[in-house]
Amino acid sequence: MDNGRKRYPLWEATKSLFKASCEMGALFFCMYWMGYFLTPESQHLAKKYHVSQAAVFIAPQPLGCDFDDAPVGNKHCHFDRKEGVARDDQGNVTAVYVTWEKVQE
Repeated sequence: MDNGRKRYPLWEATKSLFKASCEMGALFFCMYWMGYFLTPESQHLAKKYHVSQAAVFIAPQPLGCDFDDAPVGNKHCHFDRKEGVARDDQGNVTAVYVTWEKVQE
C-alpha cells in the first residue's frame, strides 16, 4: 500500500499533531468570534467602562440619512456615534450613554 516508499513514523506523527492543532485553533477562533459578535453591545460597553449592564443606555440609531428613505437618493448626511460617561466625585464611571449626531457631508 505504501508504493515501495519508506515510512517515517516520527514525521507522520508530527504531521497529524500539527493538523489536529490547526483544526483545534480554527475551532477556538470561530467560537471566540461568534461569542464576541453575538454578545450585546451594552455588555461590551459595561465591560469596557467597568459598570453594570443596567448603567449602559444606548439610544436607537435614528433614521433619515439612508439612501432608501424618502425621498429616495443620497441625503449627503450620516450619523456619528458618540459615547458619553457620567462620573462621580472620585472620577469613577457611573453610567455610559450612547447617542447619535447627524453630520452633513
